[in-house]
Amino acid sequence: MLDEANLMFDVEEYKEALMVYKKLYPLDTSYTDVVYKLGMTLLKMKQAAPAIQYLEQAAGQGHTEAHFELAQLYHEQHQFDEAIARYNDYKELFYRRTDDQEVDRLIRTSSNAKAMLANMADMEIENLGPRVNSKYQDYVPFVTADGSELYFTSRRPGSVGGMRDHEGKYMEDIYVSQLKSGRWGTAKNIGGPVNSETHDATVGIAPNGNALLIYRTSSDMKSGDLYITENHENVWSNPKKLGKNINSEHQEASACISGDENVMYFSSDRPGGYGGRDLYRVKKLPNGEWSLPLNLGPMINTAFDEDAPFVHSDGKTFFFASKGHNTIGGYDIFKSTLIGQDLWTVPENLGGPINTVKDDIYFALSVDGSEGYFSSERPDGYGEQDIYKVTFPNPDLNYAVIRGTVTNKDGVPMRSSITMFDGNGDLHGQYTTNARTGGFIMIVDPGMAYNMLVEKAGFKDISQIVKHSPDKKENELSVIIKMTSSKEQFSQHE
Repeated sequence: MLDEANLMFDVEEYKEALMVYKKLYPLDTSYTDVVYKLGMTLLKMKQAAPAIQYLEQAAGQGHTEAHFELAQLYHEQHQFDEAIARYNDYKELFYRRTDDQEVDRLIRTSSNAKAMLANMADMEIENLGPRVNSKYQDYVPFVTADGSELYFTSRRPGSVGGMRDHEGKYMEDIYVSQLKSGRWGTAKNIGGPVNSETHDATVGIAPNGNALLIYRTSSDMKSGDLYITENHENVWSNPKKLGKNINSEHQEASACISGDENVMYFSSDRPGGYGGRDLYRVKKLPNGEWSLPLNLGPMINTAFDEDAPFVHSDGKTFFFASKGHNTIGGYDIFKSTLIGQDLWTVPENLGGPINTVKDDIYFALSVDGSEGYFSSERPDGYGEQDIYKVTFPNPDLNYAVIRGTVTNKDGVPMRSSITMFDGNGDLHGQYTTNARTGGFIMIVDPGMAYNMLVEKAGFKDISQIVKHSPDKKENELSVIIKMTSSKEQFSQHE
């Protein structure tokens, strides 16, 4: 029976293994391996309270690894002093699976968590609710720059193909929710050709919402690559695999693209990095191809996993998730700033309440810096990972935001191009409006005047001066552009 239970445990059939261990336990409660495996099975099934009971018994009976598992459990339950004590007990034992260096790192993690969670920043964390989240995994949120659409990944029923993996979980599919009257609407599967019968996950979005970066597994389910799909007249194109300077025979699991769509950051576990997954950067060349990848270096990457890069619309503020640096448990979200070409400031842990002792990952900041979206597993969730919004009471902004829409004279949204020139006539940036909403959003310097040129084939070009006054309380300027194919032209800005 013990051999049978151990085999089921090894193949992750925990429910069946638990039934057998529970029959074995009363036969000899001093049989330490059974006590330990019973505790570990309950732990795998996320039943922490009874798991602690059996692991405490196993540790008392001399099981070495029970001390290590208990330390991790205590850490997850915010009992940081108890966790540190257990790690120190573990260090005194022989024939351990985990060496001193790793145990010392975990002790530092518990110390970090104790300090950071005792001094949390004043900010509001909000679960996006049942219209977006489900009892299944919901994660990797991206909101278009104009704030109108939310794209994310989910493993809920209704996936294209309806297939499940070896763990019985539905394949990943991409969903979208529309913002209506200040509330996110019921999420909908965006369907094919973006979603397929294998795993399809959001990994990045162009700020205008007209292009999605996705991760798709191969048909053999053993590898995966990054793809891009574009929206034309409200129809998503067949995803196109990105080139060999980005994809490799290893796993490239996440990516993001800059506001001007000329820089892409991505994660990869390819050889030659600093350990685990590392973050890389490529730039778009004049011929439209991507450059060779550049590892972001030891300021960003560690010997542990770095993932989920996100570059803000300002092109300098960079967020990513890491299991290294001064994490407080699992993946934490960090912030760094680009200085010059390739220099980064020391990554800053965003701390609580954004980061917890579990995985907090896939952070994306709104253009105005007032709110962010991320994935997390919390007690108030609907099940497994959920998508949350954080509201920053006093965003630290040194720029202004121009937000607006482009429509025809009847108010129908249009996809158009916008070119911004500064007061010296130098190019400030090029943008494309959201094809579905006509929306656009861009960052400018307060007090500086810009010439905005709006172009659309078949319509009269519109050129106007926009300027945000630094004396205004709000850091936003609203612009409404209505285009016409006749000489009549109407534009208004507030």
